[in-house]
Amino acid sequence: MKLITIGTDENILDTNSRAHLRVKEYAKLVDSYTVFVFTKNENDKNIIDGNFKIIAVYDSNKLLQILRLFVLLKKERFRFASDVIISSQDPFEIGLISYIA
Repeated sequence: MKLITIGTDENILDTNSRAHLRVKEYAKLVDSYTVFVFTKNENDKNIIDGNFKIIAVYDSNKLLQILRLFVLLKKERFRFASDVIISSQDPFEIGLISYIA
């Protein structure tokens, strides 16, 4: 099973945070785990560690950030092609994009 999660908790990008360590443990339970996280810092970098990947979604404009997420999410979804679960942190704009993807 492949899991894609979308959220806004920027602490996930800090490799020493509890949030990062928690999602890294989740990755041990699935074949592949990708986390998309909205960030306000353009210097945040993507993190790849085995089957675990965190993708920082940055743009200074919120609407462009959502569009960027949609493009990145579609790219990841097609890479997996099947056996994918998409989860989102909230049921609003992120939830809508998750549903569409």
